[in-house]
Amino acid sequence: YGLNNTPVGVLGVSIAADRFVHLRRRAIYTLLGIMAGCLIGASVLGYVLARSILIPVNNLLNGVEKITSGDLSYELQIRSKDELGTVALAFNRMARQLKELIGTLEQRIEAATKELQSTLAYMSAIIDNMADGLLATDPDGRITRSNPALQSMLGLEEGDFVGKQSVEVFDEDLANLMELTGSGREKYATAEIDMANER
Repeated sequence: YGLNNTPVGVLGVSIAADRFVHLRRRAIYTLLGIMAGCLIGASVLGYVLARSILIPVNNLLNGVEKITSGDLSYELQIRSKDELGTVALAFNRMARQLKELIGTLEQRIEAATKELQSTLAYMSAIIDNMADGLLATDPDGRITRSNPALQSMLGLEEGDFVGKQSVEVFDEDLANLMELTGSGREKYATAEIDMANER
């Protein structure tokens, strides 16, 4: 500037820009490296977290399939202490209780079956040794039970009549009586039937 504050000249100072360009480029590369590291770290962390959730869930589903298909001895192998571990423990406990319950029911059914077979054998012995003749049919007239006394009274040959229609085995009078009895039209029905030995 001159005496009356008028510009007289311009002074220029120049600094090489290479240093700034290099610093800027280094900052961009550093920033890109940090971003790539974050993406890789997030991917690895996501993969690890997904595996830590998906593998126990798949194990849980496989175990549930085995248990629901009837393999109550199968134990779910999830040892984590999170919600999945709690569910696995509950399933294992439920499977053990179901196995015990089914075992108890099987024992009771077996005992009841033996008792029923014993009762049926006892009743069958009583029926077979009755002095009176016994004949039972279903609503369709098929024979469900008879005893030796009936066969002797009617002079029938020994044989298994169960499942046969009464008209196939007995004469018309008895077949008609059985049909009348089975129809429910009469509370009581009687008929005179020719028996063996002209009785």
